Amino acid sequence: MNAAITFGPGDIRVESVQDPIPGVGEVLVKVEGCGICGSDYSAHKPGVKKLTKSKDPTIAGHEVAGTVVDSGKGVSGLPIGTKVAVSPNRPCGSCLTCHRGMSHLCQNRKPRVLEQGGGFAEHMSVFSEQCFPISADTSLLEAAVVEPLACCIHSTNRIHVQQGDDVVIIGAGFNAQIFVQLTRLKGARRVTVIDSISKRLTMASVHGADAVIDSSVTSPEQVISHFPRGADVVINTRGSMKFTKLAFDICAVGARILCYGVAPVGETIPIEPNMIFRKEIQLIGGRSFNNTFSAAVDLIASKRVQVDPLVTRTVNLERYSEIINSLSEGHIKTVVVPNQKTREKSRW
Repeated sequence: MNAAITFGPGDIRVESVQDPIPGVGEVLVKVEGCGICGSDYSAHKPGVKKLTKSKDPTIAGHEVAGTVVDSGKGVSGLPIGTKVAVSPNRPCGSCLTCHRGMSHLCQNRKPRVLEQGGGFAEHMSVFSEQCFPISADTSLLEAAVVEPLACCIHSTNRIHVQQGDDVVIIGAGFNAQIFVQLTRLKGARRVTVIDSISKRLTMASVHGADAVIDSSVTSPEQVISHFPRGADVVINTRGSMKFTKLAFDICAVGARILCYGVAPVGETIPIEPNMIFRKEIQLIGGRSFNNTFSAAVDLIASKRVQVDPLVTRTVNLERYSEIINSLSEGHIKTVVVPNQKTREKSRW
């Protein structure tokens, strides 16, 4: 099979490798789509620390959908031809973190190796329990973004969005667009999105944002002035220092701030503990997902969350290897379709 193999930061080569063979309890999945996560882009920036223990060379890609084409011994309930979304989580199940119900943060998760890689390949072998069948009405492109939706559901639950909350979302990429919809479902009174790319802001309005602020033409002081009472919930999908500072500047008394975007390792900001004490601010991290994968599958199937319009570009393996070193070029979500004949298709 063909696979996009990562040999190091910025060094991805499409090469022919042996098809994985499913072992006991495993299935072979033909990859029909694999979303490019923000962490996939950042992993190829010099000096950025990986979020996983995988060692190069390896095959990345953790937002996977495909079709079961073979199975090993001991597999039941997944007949050949089943369309599935694939969960990347492979916790050990025996450590203290797993026993405390936080298996998504397991430090002993089995890392990927070249022989059992991720979704930037034509096939991948996974344990059967990692596969979640999708409905007939769910497309494989939609299924390819079940994983990031599951992550957003998990983080939305952590910040306890309540009926009547004023919510501010910093950023308007894929995750931010999902947070717009999820906070609406939770009963948010008003949702405001801040970003510098007009097409993304327009998309946020389509999916339920009450107001958008173009930060490319609005100073930080002007942004802050939009929230005289402050926001009950601030979701920072951008991560970096200046956006984390902005989150503190616009939050209300008793606010919850979600740190969702990946910031550079070692980057710090000065925080006034007295302000956290005085305003009872909660600073909450959100990473990956725990038990929300099935909920994500269901939300897409029911169309309560719209993800198809958010997949704005598909690329094949060769094109993926070229664009990973560049910005997303304004696209909201790019999905790699390994067997796509054309190098790139825009869906804007």
